[in-house]
Amino acid sequence: MNICRFINSRDIRRHLEEIHYSFNALEASWLVYQSADATFEEKHQAWKWIISNMPDMEVIKRPNCVYRKSLHDTLKKYMAMEEDYLELFKIPEDPVYTCEFVIGGDNDDREKVFFSLDKCVSGMNEYWRDYDADELKYRSYAAVTRYFKDKDYQIEVCYSCDGKITSVALKGESLKEEYDDLTYYFFDGLWFDFPTPFKKGDIVCMHYYDPDDRTEHGICYGIMVLESLLPWYLKEEGERSLNRYLEGDSGDNSDMTVYGYFMFEDGDVYHECTHNYMDLEYYRGPLKDIRRLYIALSNFIKGEIDIDLLLYAYRNIVMEKLQQDSSMNWFTDEGLRLAGLKEVLEDSSSSILSILDDADRKLQEKSIAGINEKYTGDIKERALVQIGKELEIVRKQGSAPGYLAALDVLNAVDAKPEEFCMKGTGGSSLLAYSLGLSDIEPLTALPNLYPELYFGIYGEKMPHFELDVTMDLRERVFAYYEKQQDREHITLMGDTQKKHSAVNIRGIKGYSLIADQEIDMVQLGFDTQVFDEMAEDSSEKDKSVKEFCDPKTYAEYVKYHGFLHGVGVWEDNAEVLLKNKEVSFDEVIGTREDVYEYLIRHGVDIQMSFEISEAVRKGKIHSFGWTEKMLDAMDEANIPIWYRISCEKVQYLMPRCRAMMFFKRFDKITDNPA
Repeated sequence: MNICRFINSRDIRRHLEEIHYSFNALEASWLVYQSADATFEEKHQAWKWIISNMPDMEVIKRPNCVYRKSLHDTLKKYMAMEEDYLELFKIPEDPVYTCEFVIGGDNDDREKVFFSLDKCVSGMNEYWRDYDADELKYRSYAAVTRYFKDKDYQIEVCYSCDGKITSVALKGESLKEEYDDLTYYFFDGLWFDFPTPFKKGDIVCMHYYDPDDRTEHGICYGIMVLESLLPWYLKEEGERSLNRYLEGDSGDNSDMTVYGYFMFEDGDVYHECTHNYMDLEYYRGPLKDIRRLYIALSNFIKGEIDIDLLLYAYRNIVMEKLQQDSSMNWFTDEGLRLAGLKEVLEDSSSSILSILDDADRKLQEKSIAGINEKYTGDIKERALVQIGKELEIVRKQGSAPGYLAALDVLNAVDAKPEEFCMKGTGGSSLLAYSLGLSDIEPLTALPNLYPELYFGIYGEKMPHFELDVTMDLRERVFAYYEKQQDREHITLMGDTQKKHSAVNIRGIKGYSLIADQEIDMVQLGFDTQVFDEMAEDSSEKDKSVKEFCDPKTYAEYVKYHGFLHGVGVWEDNAEVLLKNKEVSFDEVIGTREDVYEYLIRHGVDIQMSFEISEAVRKGKIHSFGWTEKMLDAMDEANIPIWYRISCEKVQYLMPRCRAMMFFKRFDKITDNPA
């Protein structure tokens, strides 16, 4: 058996294979125990192989490890203990299971409860289907805890993303005293000095660190410039110091320590230690922007550059960062130009492609400037937190050029807010409001708006940049792009006689982490149909719906617009329910958010509420019916039959933010509703 297969670090694994390192039985057993990838079954098979093929040995006493005469006997007892725990975990009497998901090392806060193991496993499988393999490469698993009636202990079993058991553990009160010794005073109490390939000054990270994660957050997290490992320190101090650890006077897993220099996102460097050095790998990701400091610090520690050059590099790299971070974004671009902090462009009609270059940074500048202009006080703090979340989603999507392209053309043709509004759910995002693409304030809006309906629960929905525009604005937009065609990769689709048209801008340089592909084009859509229709006299339907609903409040006007512009929403649906007085006005479906809120309020989890509201909005339920998991979720939450039938009749459901925009643009009322 290749014991190196159980080493988490690919670099240490390769090094030990190259030097033909010979493991003793205790080293091999511990490597199997700490393996992040091996399944429960694979670990037990490996320990059985060690018992059959490697000489037995004693386990010396350590501060957190009791003396054991026979490693083989201890491994047998340890496997028997885990088998006992697993059998307890599976017994069918009074089962209660909670399931917590970890994705890339981050906990999903939505803990789920199940009352049978089969349903729990089925729920896990459904959950993982929503993720691509690349999203689950690093530290992703499900931790399932079994609770027992009138017992103070629980059994936790961890499952890999493909449904295999990786570990079994007892939580809470002790089950057997002999198990306590095995749990707390065996594997975690061991200490080892394994050879590694690393040298002082190497740029490293833990094997589970995602190189695409471009943030440095938390203490002792992320990239590190290596200064030393504890075994190196001990050898420098002399044989006596090292022997204290080798002979058991000191040391456990937590003392297999790594020392080095970490960095926060703002460039603050600090010296700290972490463990376990057997998880260490060379960092293989990009070292750009503020991360260039790692290069300078690494070469200084290696003796390649002196302190003067290190400090010079630090000052310049940090100053570049300061010019990009949020503190600079308290000011507008024009203000920074007047202060001499930005160059004045000689050519005001600069290339569109140059405008879209470095899109993430430019979008951050513009959006935070918008936040500073529109908010003050406590709500401003809330807005800055939310805009940070949305900008991170946009960065992963690679969608920043689309926002900048929309802003560029609207500013270039001097578009007024009353001449356009965003299609779809884009108006639910704080980003759109901060940029002036929407004039609906989303943080305090009542009725509520939900940015996840635009971005997706996990930021997985790629945005479509489409605007409802007046015919006059559309003509100005096309005239602007016609002038740019000679020097840009621009394609105009449609003409001034068509209501729907689009502009393709090719040649941008972007990348989507979510789609894992290069992005070389942005498409902007322009639609005059809504403004054309609203310019006409109200239809009989408009008048009859308004007369029947008699909207008085803002929320009622918003839902009224949902009735008008949805398909299958009013006739033979909300109209009948309201006329028969079967339900209240608040309960009937008018917008996509109505469905989302109703389901969450009745106990359907957020992910399923999102999926159902999305399917209803697009008319998928009307065309194809419910999926089995949707029906199960609604049955469990006791969603009434009338509500399901109402959803089934919907062929298109208007987003609430769009209904708000329609009210703001087109309702001719003298008094503002409450």
